[in-house]
Parts: sequence; structure tokens; C-alpha cells
Amino acid sequence: MHPSKESQSKIVLVSTNTPEDRGLLMVRNTVLKCLEETGLLHVVVHGGMSDSLLMQYLKLASAIGIPGGPDVQSVLYGENAHPKNDRSDIARDNLELKLLRWADEFNLPVLAFCRGLQLMAVEDGAKLTQHLPDVISGEVHGKVGGVYADLYAPEAQQKVILERGNQLLEKILARYLPEDFPSSQTVEVYIKSMHHQAVREETLHDLVVVGRSEKRVVEVIVHPDKAFWLAFQGHLEADSTDSETDPVFLRAVLQVFREAIR
Repeated sequence: MHPSKESQSKIVLVSTNTPEDRGLLMVRNTVLKCLEETGLLHVVVHGGMSDSLLMQYLKLASAIGIPGGPDVQSVLYGENAHPKNDRSDIARDNLELKLLRWADEFNLPVLAFCRGLQLMAVEDGAKLTQHLPDVISGEVHGKVGGVYADLYAPEAQQKVILERGNQLLEKILARYLPEDFPSSQTVEVYIKSMHHQAVREETLHDLVVVGRSEKRVVEVIVHPDKAFWLAFQGHLEADSTDSETDPVFLRAVLQVFREAIR
């Protein structure tokens, strides 16, 4: 039995960067704000923590949140790094792999954004396309004039086509769509997105793709055998402060996430 079962608190462990010389931890405030507005407590963990301290936090955890950050190190999926890649945070990669394995062992809910989706896929045995412009002309995902735009700029908005039928996704859509929404096989939502890498769908094993961009880039994945393992390639959490995007879908996701936490 998971050690936190006896506690009534619902604590989400949220991962972040490994602190360097200045000792700064960086996690988007929008991520934490989303959890707070959903009535969830959060604890931020990082790759610089000792294993013993991390284990203490893991024993308190009711769920895991993995937000955006630098590129996942390519050695984890057996490739050399692309010259356009960010400098990897190896300690963070290792931390988040531990979080995912703990969540798998104790069946904890997992909600991930951006690199969080990519790391989930890599843990599943998948490989990444390391630089999308190399394979899909014009697939810039928030990149303007050679520089990634601000996440809240209009250029960062991405249409995501959701494929209906997955049980978890249907729970979310039931809270998102109006009652008179016509019957359809797909639903379109708009999510802020800013990345140059993507999951190669054909290399996934257990995870299932339920959302893609118009050019078939993987945008949303779930684990069909878990109550709540859900990841977005985009920054869904950015909708919490974005007046240009309807945050109803975000609220629906967070509501189902909270309900999944025991």
C-alpha cells in the first residue's frame, strides 16, 4: 500500500530544474497556480535532492506533475544529440524517471506538459524527432524569425485534434463539451505550444496518442491501463492566465485529475 494512504492531504510532487551556481529553481507560476486553484497542495522537487530526501517526499505524494523544461538527453533513447538541442539537465531527467517509476509502482496519477510528455514517451521506449523543422517544413511550434516566441504570444497557439474513444479523454470531454455538442470522432482545442522536438509515434509501446497537430505531430498521450496518466506536448497550463484562450478545457482536465487522486 502506498505510504500516503493514511494521509488526507492530496500532495502533488512537481519537478523542476537542478539548481546551478545561483541556486535558482524555475517552474512556471501558471503550473502551481493551476494546482492551487484545484485545491491541491504541491511540493517542488529537483534533481539536486538527495535520494533520502526525495524518498520522504515520495512517501507523501498523491500525484506527480512534470512540467516543461530543457530537451531530454538523447542518450536515453540511444541517439547522439542534435546540434540544435538545449543543454540537457541530466539530474532532472533522472529525477523525473524516478517519479514516473514510483507513480507506476503505486498507480499514482501523472499530469505532464511539454518535455514531461517527451520524457514519459522515452520511459515508454519511444524515440524523439530531435528537430521538427528537419522533417516537417513549417512546423515551427511558436518559433518566429529563428527565435522561440513568448509562450503567451499569438504565434504559440496550436490547434490540437483530439481523437475520441479513450476512457480518460471522454471523462474530460464530458466536462468540457456542451450537452448539445454534435456527435463526432474528433474535437479541436487550442493549446499554447513552444517546442522543436516531438515523439515518434511509431516507437511508442504502451502509451497511446489521443491528440495530434494538423501535421500529425504527437500532441496528447495517455496510458490506457492507468486511471490518469495524461500528457500534453503544449503548455495547457498557460491557458490559466491567457485571455485569448478559453480555459474551460484546462479546468476540465484539472477536475478529472483531482478526482483521480485517492
